[in-house]
Amino acid sequence: MHPFVSESVAVLERTPRVMAALLDGAPEAWTETREGPDTFSPRDVLGHLIHGEDTDWVPRLRLILEKGDSEPFVPFDRFGFRDGIAGRSLGELLAEFSRKREANLGVLRGLELGDAELERPGRHPALGSVTLRQLLATWVAHDLNHVGQAVRVMARRHTETVGPWRAYLKILGHPEAGRVMWNDITVGDAVGLRDFYTAVAGWRAEPVTMGDYADFDMVPRDASEPAAGVCHARGDNAALPPVWLPYIAVTSLDAAMARCSERGGRIVDGPRKMGEGRRFCIIQDPAGAYAGFVGP
Repeated sequence: MHPFVSESVAVLERTPRVMAALLDGAPEAWTETREGPDTFSPRDVLGHLIHGEDTDWVPRLRLILEKGDSEPFVPFDRFGFRDGIAGRSLGELLAEFSRKREANLGVLRGLELGDAELERPGRHPALGSVTLRQLLATWVAHDLNHVGQAVRVMARRHTETVGPWRAYLKILGHPEAGRVMWNDITVGDAVGLRDFYTAVAGWRAEPVTMGDYADFDMVPRDASEPAAGVCHARGDNAALPPVWLPYIAVTSLDAAMARCSERGGRIVDGPRKMGEGRRFCIIQDPAGAYAGFVGP
Protein backbone atom coordinates (compact mmCIF):
# COMPACT_ATOMS: atom_id res chain seq x y z
CA MET A 1 0.00 0.00 0.00
CA HIS A 2 1.25 3.50 -0.85
CA PRO A 3 2.64 5.20 2.30
CA PHE A 4 0.23 8.14 1.99
CA VAL A 5 -2.74 5.79 1.74
CA SER A 6 -1.44 3.67 4.62
CA GLU A 7 -1.05 6.62 6.98
CA SER A 8 -4.49 7.89 5.99
CA VAL A 9 -6.09 4.54 6.72
CA ALA A 10 -4.37 4.50 10.12
CA VAL A 11 -6.52 7.47 11.17
CA LEU A 12 -9.69 6.61 9.26
CA GLU A 13 -9.95 3.12 10.74
CA ARG A 14 -9.76 4.54 14.27
CA THR A 15 -12.58 7.08 13.97
CA PRO A 16 -15.49 4.66 14.57
CA ARG A 17 -13.79 3.35 17.71
CA VAL A 18 -13.12 6.88 18.95
CA MET A 19 -16.76 7.89 18.42
CA ALA A 20 -17.95 4.71 20.13
CA ALA A 21 -15.66 5.30 23.12
CA LEU A 22 -16.94 8.86 23.40
CA LEU A 23 -20.67 8.31 22.89
CA ASP A 24 -21.73 4.69 23.41
CA GLY A 25 -23.83 4.51 26.57
CA ALA A 26 -23.45 8.21 27.34
CA PRO A 27 -26.52 9.97 28.75
CA GLU A 28 -28.63 11.93 26.27
CA ALA A 29 -27.66 15.13 28.05
CA TRP A 30 -24.16 14.65 26.58
CA THR A 31 -25.08 13.30 23.15
CA GLU A 32 -27.81 15.85 22.34
CA THR A 33 -26.13 19.00 23.64
CA ARG A 34 -25.49 21.86 21.19
CA GLU A 35 -23.55 25.11 21.14
CA GLY A 36 -26.47 27.09 19.74
CA PRO A 37 -29.14 27.10 17.06
CA ASP A 38 -28.39 25.34 13.78
CA THR A 39 -25.30 23.60 15.21
CA PHE A 40 -24.43 19.90 15.47
CA SER A 41 -24.90 17.82 18.59
CA PRO A 42 -22.48 14.89 19.05
CA ARG A 43 -25.25 12.63 17.73
CA ASP A 44 -25.58 14.88 14.68
CA VAL A 45 -21.83 14.63 14.13
CA LEU A 46 -22.17 10.85 14.00
CA GLY A 47 -25.03 11.12 11.51
CA HIS A 48 -23.01 13.52 9.38
CA LEU A 49 -20.08 11.09 9.31
CA ILE A 50 -22.37 8.22 8.27
CA HIS A 51 -23.84 10.35 5.49
CA GLY A 52 -20.33 11.05 4.24
CA GLU A 53 -19.63 7.33 3.99
CA ASP A 54 -22.66 6.97 1.72
CA THR A 55 -22.39 10.04 -0.50
CA ASP A 56 -19.00 11.72 -0.27
CA TRP A 57 -15.60 10.07 0.00
CA VAL A 58 -15.70 6.80 -1.94
CA PRO A 59 -18.21 8.01 -4.58
CA ARG A 60 -15.96 11.01 -5.30
CA LEU A 61 -12.84 8.86 -5.28
CA ARG A 62 -14.40 6.53 -7.84
CA LEU A 63 -15.55 9.44 -9.97
CA ILE A 64 -11.99 10.78 -10.16
CA LEU A 65 -10.63 7.39 -11.17
CA GLU A 66 -13.34 6.81 -13.76
CA LYS A 67 -13.86 10.26 -15.24
CA GLY A 68 -11.11 12.52 -13.96
CA ASP A 69 -12.19 16.15 -13.97
CA SER A 70 -14.66 15.80 -16.84
CA GLU A 71 -17.61 15.54 -14.45
CA PRO A 72 -18.02 17.53 -11.20
CA PHE A 73 -18.77 15.93 -7.86
CA VAL A 74 -22.36 15.83 -6.69
CA PRO A 75 -22.73 18.58 -4.03
CA PHE A 76 -22.60 17.25 -0.48
CA ASP A 77 -25.63 17.97 1.71
CA ARG A 78 -24.26 18.60 5.20
CA PHE A 79 -27.70 18.10 6.73
CA GLY A 80 -28.60 15.12 4.58
CA PHE A 81 -28.26 12.78 7.57
CA ARG A 82 -31.32 14.03 9.45
CA ASP A 83 -33.94 11.65 8.13
CA GLY A 84 -31.50 8.75 8.33
CA ILE A 85 -30.88 9.08 12.07
CA ALA A 86 -34.38 10.05 13.20
CA GLY A 87 -35.79 7.66 15.78
CA ARG A 88 -32.74 5.40 15.85
CA SER A 89 -30.63 4.46 18.85
CA LEU A 90 -27.09 5.71 19.27
CA GLY A 91 -25.81 2.14 19.43
CA GLU A 92 -27.42 1.36 16.08
CA LEU A 93 -25.85 4.44 14.49
CA LEU A 94 -22.41 3.65 15.88
CA ALA A 95 -22.64 0.12 14.48
CA GLU A 96 -23.70 1.47 11.09
CA PHE A 97 -20.81 3.92 10.98
CA SER A 98 -18.32 1.19 11.88
CA ARG A 99 -19.72 -1.18 9.26
CA LYS A 100 -19.78 1.39 6.46
CA ARG A 101 -16.33 2.75 7.28
CA GLU A 102 -14.86 -0.78 7.26
CA ALA A 103 -16.44 -1.42 3.85
CA ASN A 104 -15.17 1.86 2.41
CA LEU A 105 -11.66 1.25 3.68
CA GLY A 106 -11.80 -2.15 2.05
CA VAL A 107 -12.55 -0.39 -1.23
CA LEU A 108 -9.70 2.05 -0.67
CA ARG A 109 -7.19 -0.70 0.10
CA GLY A 110 -8.30 -2.70 -2.93
CA LEU A 111 -7.64 0.14 -5.37
CA GLU A 112 -3.87 -0.12 -4.87
CA LEU A 113 -3.37 3.59 -5.51
CA GLY A 114 0.03 4.83 -6.59
CA ASP A 115 1.50 8.27 -7.21
CA ALA A 116 -0.13 8.57 -10.63
CA GLU A 117 -3.61 7.83 -9.25
CA LEU A 118 -3.13 10.13 -6.26
CA GLU A 119 -2.39 13.03 -8.59
CA ARG A 120 -5.40 12.42 -10.84
CA PRO A 121 -7.58 15.54 -11.04
CA GLY A 122 -11.22 15.83 -10.12
CA ARG A 123 -13.61 18.75 -10.21
CA HIS A 124 -15.29 20.12 -7.11
CA PRO A 125 -18.48 22.08 -7.91
CA ALA A 126 -17.38 25.06 -5.79
CA LEU A 127 -13.60 24.75 -5.38
CA GLY A 128 -12.72 23.74 -8.92
CA SER A 129 -9.73 21.52 -9.63
CA VAL A 130 -8.69 19.09 -6.87
CA THR A 131 -6.65 15.88 -6.79
CA LEU A 132 -7.37 12.45 -5.40
CA ARG A 133 -4.57 12.97 -2.87
CA GLN A 134 -6.28 16.15 -1.65
CA LEU A 135 -9.61 14.32 -1.40
CA LEU A 136 -8.06 11.58 0.73
CA ALA A 137 -6.29 14.12 2.95
CA THR A 138 -9.58 15.98 3.38
CA TRP A 139 -11.33 12.76 4.42
CA VAL A 140 -8.79 12.36 7.23
CA ALA A 141 -8.92 16.02 8.30
CA HIS A 142 -12.72 15.99 8.16
CA ASP A 143 -12.80 13.05 10.58
CA LEU A 144 -10.47 14.78 13.01
CA ASN A 145 -12.38 18.05 12.70
CA HIS A 146 -15.68 16.44 13.65
CA VAL A 147 -14.23 14.33 16.46
CA GLY A 148 -12.90 17.61 17.84
CA GLN A 149 -16.30 19.23 17.34
CA ALA A 150 -18.06 16.50 19.32
CA VAL A 151 -15.55 16.83 22.16
CA ARG A 152 -15.83 20.63 22.16
CA VAL A 153 -19.63 20.61 22.21
CA MET A 154 -19.65 18.18 25.13
CA ALA A 155 -17.11 20.22 27.08
CA ARG A 156 -19.15 23.39 26.67
CA ARG A 157 -22.00 21.89 28.67
CA HIS A 158 -19.85 22.89 31.63
CA THR A 159 -18.96 26.39 30.48
CA GLU A 160 -20.55 27.90 33.58
CA THR A 161 -20.25 24.93 35.94
CA VAL A 162 -16.46 25.04 36.03
CA GLY A 163 -16.57 28.51 37.57
CA PRO A 164 -13.25 30.39 37.67
CA TRP A 165 -11.36 27.45 36.11
CA ARG A 166 -12.86 28.55 32.80
CA ALA A 167 -9.89 30.91 32.46
CA TYR A 168 -7.64 27.86 32.01
CA LEU A 169 -9.90 25.91 29.64
CA LYS A 170 -9.48 27.13 26.08
CA ILE A 171 -11.99 24.57 24.80
CA LEU A 172 -14.78 26.49 26.55
CA GLY A 173 -14.56 29.28 24.08
CA HIS A 174 -12.67 32.35 25.27
CA PRO A 175 -10.76 32.69 21.97
CA GLU A 176 -14.01 33.39 20.11
CA ALA A 177 -14.82 36.54 22.12
CA GLY A 178 -15.18 39.53 19.82
CA ARG A 179 -15.80 37.45 16.71
CA VAL A 180 -18.93 37.53 14.57
CA MET A 181 -20.28 34.01 15.04
CA TRP A 182 -23.02 34.09 12.41
CA ASN A 183 -25.54 36.34 10.66
CA ASP A 184 -29.26 35.95 10.25
CA ILE A 185 -32.36 37.89 9.28
CA THR A 186 -35.90 37.50 10.61
CA VAL A 187 -38.79 38.44 8.31
CA GLY A 188 -42.46 37.78 7.76
CA ASP A 189 -41.92 36.05 4.41
CA ALA A 190 -38.94 33.81 5.14
CA VAL A 191 -39.74 31.49 2.25
CA GLY A 192 -39.73 34.37 -0.22
CA LEU A 193 -36.45 35.73 1.12
CA ARG A 194 -34.97 32.23 1.08
CA ASP A 195 -35.81 31.96 -2.61
CA PHE A 196 -34.38 35.43 -3.27
CA TYR A 197 -30.96 34.60 -1.81
CA THR A 198 -30.95 31.17 -3.40
CA ALA A 199 -31.36 32.82 -6.81
CA VAL A 200 -29.17 35.89 -6.26
CA ALA A 201 -26.36 34.69 -3.98
CA GLY A 202 -26.23 31.05 -5.10
CA TRP A 203 -26.89 29.78 -1.58
CA ARG A 204 -28.80 26.57 -1.03
CA ALA A 205 -31.36 26.42 1.76
CA GLU A 206 -31.29 23.76 4.48
CA PRO A 207 -34.43 23.65 6.65
CA VAL A 208 -34.01 23.92 10.41
CA THR A 209 -37.00 22.50 12.27
CA MET A 210 -38.56 24.94 14.72
CA GLY A 211 -41.52 22.81 15.78
CA ASP A 212 -44.44 23.36 13.42
CA TYR A 213 -42.37 25.31 10.88
CA ALA A 214 -38.80 25.53 9.59
CA ASP A 215 -36.27 28.34 9.38
CA PHE A 216 -33.40 28.07 6.91
CA ASP A 217 -29.64 27.77 7.00
CA MET A 218 -28.26 29.37 3.85
CA VAL A 219 -25.21 27.40 2.73
CA PRO A 220 -22.77 28.31 -0.06
CA ARG A 221 -22.79 25.70 -2.79
CA ASP A 222 -21.12 22.53 -1.49
CA ALA A 223 -19.76 24.32 1.59
CA SER A 224 -19.73 22.55 4.94
CA GLU A 225 -20.99 25.46 7.05
CA PRO A 226 -23.88 27.91 6.59
CA ALA A 227 -23.11 31.49 5.66
CA ALA A 228 -26.29 32.90 7.20
CA GLY A 229 -29.79 32.14 8.40
CA VAL A 230 -33.21 33.24 7.19
CA CYS A 231 -35.83 33.04 9.92
CA HIS A 232 -39.57 33.49 10.30
CA ALA A 233 -40.85 36.37 12.43
CA ARG A 234 -42.84 34.01 14.63
CA GLY A 235 -43.06 33.19 18.31
CA ASP A 236 -40.28 34.75 20.38
CA ASN A 237 -38.78 36.20 17.18
CA ALA A 238 -41.92 38.03 16.05
CA ALA A 239 -40.69 41.43 17.23
CA LEU A 240 -37.14 41.24 15.85
CA PRO A 241 -36.25 43.92 13.28
CA PRO A 242 -36.22 42.73 9.63
CA VAL A 243 -32.51 43.45 9.13
CA TRP A 244 -29.37 41.36 8.88
CA LEU A 245 -28.10 40.75 12.42
CA PRO A 246 -24.46 39.88 13.14
CA TYR A 247 -24.13 37.87 16.36
CA ILE A 248 -20.99 38.88 18.26
CA ALA A 249 -19.43 36.67 20.93
CA VAL A 250 -18.76 38.34 24.29
CA THR A 251 -17.11 37.03 27.45
CA SER A 252 -20.03 38.13 29.66
CA LEU A 253 -23.49 38.88 28.29
CA ASP A 254 -24.55 40.77 31.41
CA ALA A 255 -21.48 43.01 31.25
CA ALA A 256 -21.93 43.66 27.53
CA MET A 257 -25.60 44.57 28.03
CA ALA A 258 -24.71 46.95 30.84
CA ARG A 259 -22.02 48.66 28.78
CA CYS A 260 -24.41 48.89 25.82
CA SER A 261 -26.95 50.80 27.91
CA GLU A 262 -24.29 53.00 29.54
CA ARG A 263 -22.97 54.08 26.15
CA GLY A 264 -26.25 55.02 24.52
CA GLY A 265 -27.42 51.71 23.07
CA ARG A 266 -30.56 49.85 24.06
CA ILE A 267 -31.57 46.22 24.57
CA VAL A 268 -34.21 45.29 22.00
CA ASP A 269 -34.74 41.64 22.96
CA GLY A 270 -33.47 39.21 25.56
CA PRO A 271 -31.49 37.91 27.21
CA ARG A 272 -32.64 34.47 26.11
CA LYS A 273 -31.10 31.02 26.57
CA MET A 274 -29.12 29.51 23.69
CA GLY A 275 -27.90 25.94 24.12
CA GLU A 276 -25.86 24.94 27.15
CA GLY A 277 -24.20 27.74 29.11
CA ARG A 278 -24.98 30.52 26.63
CA ARG A 279 -27.50 33.31 26.22
CA PHE A 280 -28.07 35.99 23.64
CA CYS A 281 -29.69 39.39 23.28
CA ILE A 282 -30.42 41.83 20.46
CA ILE A 283 -29.24 45.42 20.83
CA GLN A 284 -29.55 48.67 18.93
CA ASP A 285 -26.40 50.78 18.93
CA PRO A 286 -26.31 54.62 19.17
CA ALA A 287 -26.20 54.88 15.35
CA GLY A 288 -29.46 52.92 15.06
CA ALA A 289 -27.94 49.68 13.74
CA TYR A 290 -28.83 46.28 15.23
CA ALA A 291 -26.64 43.38 16.39
CA GLY A 292 -26.78 40.34 18.63
CA PHE A 293 -24.51 39.54 21.56
CA VAL A 294 -23.84 35.90 22.56
CA GLY A 295 -22.13 34.84 25.74
CA PRO A 296 -22.38 33.24 29.16
